[in-house]
Amino acid sequence: MNTYRLRLAADPRYRTPYGIPAIEADALAELVGGVAIRELTALEWGHWMLDVALARASHEQALDELVGAAAQLGFSYVNATVSEWADRAAEGALFGALGGGGVGVTATRDPELTAVASLFGILVGGWVGSRLQRVEVQFEARRLSVGGWQLIPLIVPSTPGRQPGFAAG
Repeated sequence: MNTYRLRLAADPRYRTPYGIPAIEADALAELVGGVAIRELTALEWGHWMLDVALARASHEQALDELVGAAAQLGFSYVNATVSEWADRAAEGALFGALGGGGVGVTATRDPELTAVASLFGILVGGWVGSRLQRVEVQFEARRLSVGGWQLIPLIVPSTPGRQPGFAAG
């Protein structure tokens, strides 16, 4: 799953005597098909924070669609962050199998009961792990003046091996 976090600014040409226009989630969803709006928050000075989940062939295509839709609603792009997420189903299934198998062995010496407990642990662990997500890669997206996007990799804080000063393990 990919998420896109954009900071948008109200275009001064769309200012009315009543103030700065607001972004409507329904209007954005009509302009960008398949978008799941995770957050839409008004900030100071007519800025908005838009955080969406969107599946497209490339990050560039997704960013172009989002920025184009924002422009149609009277807002301009300020900056963006792209995050690629991964679920932890495999890790959860492994821990569940080990935990379920360990309970089965310690509770009884029956191999069939141990296998059933391990299978139950795999199912529960996989289900729990699929609900836990972590950021795999994060990019700062910069719009190029000649068209297109430049994606600059960012350091994901939850992985100490990727931080400066830490040795990869």
